[in-house]
Amino acid sequence: MKSDTIRRFAAGVVLAALTTGSACAAPAPGLPIAAVVGIVDDSAAENGVVWFTLQQTNLRFQVKVDDLPDPDAVFAALRASAQSERSLVVHYDIDSGAIEADPVKARFDFRDLVFDGKTIAGAAHEPPQGPPLSKAEADLARGVGLGDAGDFAAARVALGEALAAPDLAFGPRALALKTRGEDAEYEGILGFPRGLDRDRLLVLALGDFRAWRALSPDESSAAYDEGRLLQDLGAYGEALDVFRAMAAKWPKEAVWTSVRIADAYRLMGDNVKALATLDDLAARAGPQKGMTSHYYRGWILANLGRNAEAVAEFTARLVEQPDYPWAFSRRACALAKEGRLADALDDQTRMIALLAQLRYGGEPTLGDRHNDQRAAEVASELQAAIAKSPNAMLDAPCKGYWDEGDVGRDRSALLPPTAQ
Repeated sequence: MKSDTIRRFAAGVVLAALTTGSACAAPAPGLPIAAVVGIVDDSAAENGVVWFTLQQTNLRFQVKVDDLPDPDAVFAALRASAQSERSLVVHYDIDSGAIEADPVKARFDFRDLVFDGKTIAGAAHEPPQGPPLSKAEADLARGVGLGDAGDFAAARVALGEALAAPDLAFGPRALALKTRGEDAEYEGILGFPRGLDRDRLLVLALGDFRAWRALSPDESSAAYDEGRLLQDLGAYGEALDVFRAMAAKWPKEAVWTSVRIADAYRLMGDNVKALATLDDLAARAGPQKGMTSHYYRGWILANLGRNAEAVAEFTARLVEQPDYPWAFSRRACALAKEGRLADALDDQTRMIALLAQLRYGGEPTLGDRHNDQRAAEVASELQAAIAKSPNAMLDAPCKGYWDEGDVGRDRSALLPPTAQ
């Protein structure tokens, strides 16, 4: 579910731009490096190899323990990320890819980790060990890496070749459909303003997700991605149907389905139902760890004018996850509406700094440039308002980011008028 993190700011993977260098490591000539951000889901040291996976991804990273300059630092960072649900950055070699069979994941050597602002060295890429990959598996592994690196055109070519291969097994085929769909969604959202050009890519993504779901009907992520794409395309009723069916079939996905249902209601303009959905989640499952549900709850509370409650919601979670830029932005919104402009400006300044840090040297996307410009405008508006009337109530930090805003879109003209 990597798309959620980059656009919805949930815990998961953040896309980094393709680079031939990194502030954290110097790659071998011609060997591209990708970077992802996520929360550690599982990790172990077995047979002289340390490996780990990230939540909501099909990625697995590994390196030989003997090749680590400081194994204890790596183990400590992996444990801390898993226990605190705080994100770390992983830089990895695209050309080190292989396919794990059970469960099916793309596996890469990791070059370094960044956690709590500290870089922890992994190891340089070594020639692949074990039996050689088939061409289809090699295309799939490289396509996964290129997509995470932001080279969507090259990723589509590699994944298309993998899917065209008759010998691509069931599990890897599902992974290829999932990855190609996510890449098309990314390219549409990040590369185009709202309109038909973006929708064409989103419809392609929806087709891949539906093919993936047909291939893997017991895979909850396939249903989730289909529902999210329907929401992106303005088909809110059908999206709600998908998420409600998910909630019934996979109770363990309660956090993700509840957040997505609440977000659909928010975009439909019904913040009361949106808040009730998240409050029902807390009543059924208890207080939630991590930022995801709390971020949306704070956003919705501010939409309802319950700004002090929104500030408290964000503040409680930012203590545990202080690297979440958009929580600062949303708290700035609630603070400014309360007339606490100096505090709002502090949060706005922290958000701007975190946005810059999360790029890891990559080229800014169209969305990045828009957000940077809007963030600077908001900071200027807050500064001007403070000079004029420091306790004035202002809603400047609440709007102008992302084109989905607080109100949903019309149903895409590229979808049939009714569900099929």
